[in-house]
Amino acid sequence: MTLSSLPEIQSIAYDSRRALPGGLFVALTGADADGHDYIMAAYEKGCRVFLTEREVGVPPDATVVVCENTRAALAEIASEFYNHPSRSMRLIGLTGTKGKTSVSYMLRDILTAAGRSAGIIGTTGAFAAGREWELLNTTPESLELHRILSEMRDAGVTDVVIEASSWGLFTHRLDGVEFELGVFLNLSPDHIGGKEHPDYEHYANSKRLLFDRCRRALINADDKEAPRMLNNTAKETKTFGCSDNADYRAGAFTPIKSPTALGIRFTATLPPTTVNCQLSTINYQLPMPGRHNATNALAALACADMLGVERATAVKALSAARVRGRAECVPVPADFTVMIDYAHNALSVQSLMEMAKEYALPQIITVFGCGGDRAAARRRDMGRIAAQHSDLCILTSDNPRSEKAEDIISDILVGVGEAGGAYEIVPDRRDAIRRALSVAGKDSLVLIIGKGHQCYEEINGVRHFFDEREVVSNYFAEGGQ
Repeated sequence: MTLSSLPEIQSIAYDSRRALPGGLFVALTGADADGHDYIMAAYEKGCRVFLTEREVGVPPDATVVVCENTRAALAEIASEFYNHPSRSMRLIGLTGTKGKTSVSYMLRDILTAAGRSAGIIGTTGAFAAGREWELLNTTPESLELHRILSEMRDAGVTDVVIEASSWGLFTHRLDGVEFELGVFLNLSPDHIGGKEHPDYEHYANSKRLLFDRCRRALINADDKEAPRMLNNTAKETKTFGCSDNADYRAGAFTPIKSPTALGIRFTATLPPTTVNCQLSTINYQLPMPGRHNATNALAALACADMLGVERATAVKALSAARVRGRAECVPVPADFTVMIDYAHNALSVQSLMEMAKEYALPQIITVFGCGGDRAAARRRDMGRIAAQHSDLCILTSDNPRSEKAEDIISDILVGVGEAGGAYEIVPDRRDAIRRALSVAGKDSLVLIIGKGHQCYEEINGVRHFFDEREVVSNYFAEGGQ
């Protein structure tokens, strides 16, 4: 589908509320709504061209074009409408169950240090050239994505790091986007069931779609799904990880701890830059904890290397790496560590708990809940894993959406009961955080997980301001501990 195959249009919309005179309305079929039901609403707003998946009745002055998949068509039309913005920049796509946001920020910082104008599109929003675009999804709908990319291009942005979600790939949101480099970080069961992927194979194969639309690929050699991802059409593919056969390797991990923060030392072994040179080994001290963050840093370094960034520049940039809401240590006037993390599924909680174990801490207190309108299995798994590794779990609210927080906590308790761990129920998240801070002992770790970068609590469709850093700060300002 191309613009030339349609009557002349001045704008594009798939939400009838945003339809404009002289515009094209694209009828998308979703889990909760069918755009075909809103065609007349768009007509009343002035649209006279409609892209649909079936024949529909419209007044005689309107044109209907029927295609097989309106989502795929929308992506191609949007790319053309905005003059193919991805062709004017280097785009790096990151896919994986966890780590995408951390790697995107690390790579953005490296590219910036190398003198590039780099942007990010992902879970925390879109940022570039001093601007911010609020996003509803990790990977925006194709129309918004190409519009944002065009605005970044016009602002002089040279590189954009995009979190390529499995659902975004499957639903054609990334169609029409030309990637210089695609990166596979890891894969484990998640986003399966309900309104998401029907099964694991569907989930994995959706991730793999990225590697047939990028010029070069970087694959985590340690992940069991590496063979699936290595079977791609990219012109060049390299690997990273701890495996001996990885092109970029990490090892010699050493946890480091200050009174209120955690970090890690490790070595990175890089491939030769010319045929005759030797492998180079670099010693890193990362101001973020855990082997998983060391692996994230290795992925960012490998990306930068494949993109031609000088290694010394990348090393210096990574030495100051910090990512909001990802293993973020919050400064506190106390003799224990407070960490905020976005961990909101079983794998990310498991990874976070394994990281904490490396530091031989005397006490781990975990504050968490689970999001509403999501699979119940995720709640049980998170409850079990958190209870297995924590000395105390404080169960609370976390974006209950249309559900009751108490009902979500009941689901979590099934997993907590399987592990037999100690727990308290404090439904109000502010009170739950304050409770954890009040019982933390010397050298303890207070983990506040699930929200990470988010500064809101979503209840019945309304987002209420809520910043966990502010809650922690106010607790101590009011004389806590």
